[in-house]
Amino acid sequence: MFSRRQIMAGALVAPFFPAGLTSAHDTVSDTAACCARLARLFPESLDAVRGLGVLCRTCDQPSASRTDLLDALCPDPSARALVAHGPDDVIRRWADAKIRTDFAEGRVVRVDGWVFSETEIRLFSLLAGA
Repeated sequence: MFSRRQIMAGALVAPFFPAGLTSAHDTVSDTAACCARLARLFPESLDAVRGLGVLCRTCDQPSASRTDLLDALCPDPSARALVAHGPDDVIRRWADAKIRTDFAEGRVVRVDGWVFSETEIRLFSLLAGA
């Protein structure tokens, strides 16, 4: 049980820690939460998406960890929060907008005869490792 003295001592120490300080466990659980939410976008075809992700990982893309792929998909904290906690329909619209922007700006990659946006490559690769 906490005493008032412990709470006050904690309040005095807290301002000295950076606001963005997170533990490795927080990063891992955040990545896992995002992967789980993204997987929900493909309720009928997750196995096919994972198969595409394996193909995407073998193309000329640099190999990346799950955290790197998620960082590339969600470069800012608000996008990461949306993916981790947002409603499925909002996440789907967010991903669709990113994919459309990639195609409009020519950020596409050919994989085994398919043409994918960079966002799709990252998403499929991320889910292949999930």
